[in-house]
Amino acid sequence: MKQIVLVIAVALLLSACSKEQPKKVEIRPVRVTLVQHALSGDTISLTGQIQAKDQINLAFRIGGRLQERTVTVGDPVTPGQIVARIEPQDFQNALRSAEADLASAQAVLANAQAAEGRQSELLSKGFATRVQYDQAEQGLKTAQAQVESARRDHSAPPTVNHSPSAERSDRPIGSRTAEPA
Repeated sequence: MKQIVLVIAVALLLSACSKEQPKKVEIRPVRVTLVQHALSGDTISLTGQIQAKDQINLAFRIGGRLQERTVTVGDPVTPGQIVARIEPQDFQNALRSAEADLASAQAVLANAQAAEGRQSELLSKGFATRVQYDQAEQGLKTAQAQVESARRDHSAPPTVNHSPSAERSDRPIGSRTAEPA
């Protein structure tokens, strides 16, 4: 028995001194990708119109031919900047007409004042009727109203130099609808 134990002990010692077998490493395939900058998605092409969020239309207060436009589409404008000018001829004609209307109304007023004065004197002497005096007085009031109206028209016309300006905006010009003659 001692021999058997000895043989087993020697076998164990010999088996313990043997080299361990390395485990086989399993090689797995790996996918490799090269990183590049590229556009993602499909290119989309759309049609339409691009418009400003806020639009301000500028116009002259009086009519006339456009003489000069100082800005074009895309130009930035500042508040108060003159963007166009018109020919002064139409305004000057309107001013002359207002002056003539005022002079005519003043002449009618002078005539109505004289007629009312005559009718008042004739009424006080008993040579005119009350109806005739009332008509003269009504003519006088009408003439006075015409003179006041003509004065307002004459004193408050737009100036020759009034031109549309960028009064409320400092945005670029988006469109133009008039060209100088």
